[in-house]
Amino acid sequence: MIKVVNQTVTDTKDITAAGTKGDVGTIEQLVGIFDKAAKNLDSVSLNDEQLKTYKGKFLMMYQGATEINKQLVASIKERKSTKVHEGLRKSRDTFSPERDLATGLTEYCKEPEK
Repeated sequence: MIKVVNQTVTDTKDITAAGTKGDVGTIEQLVGIFDKAAKNLDSVSLNDEQLKTYKGKFLMMYQGATEINKQLVASIKERKSTKVHEGLRKSRDTFSPERDLATGLTEYCKEPEK
């Protein structure tokens, strides 16, 4: 699960390093990244209940990001600025828990100190 999350972060940073500036191609690449992350994460089998909870939250975030970015692309192509701004706000809201989720997952998976 951590490998999927880390790869998604790396791929996202690589694509957005120079910013997106409303570039439809970049946003479409992000759709692919988040869709792939959701599918890869969904295929991870877990027995631990806490890890299942983290997986569910990351999965919800990636699936939401896929849909929001698809809507953003459509709104940009249709030149609907109100919808674009709404999509950007939804995107921010979708990713707002990411840092806490990643930190929590990392802490939970750390080896206990001896």
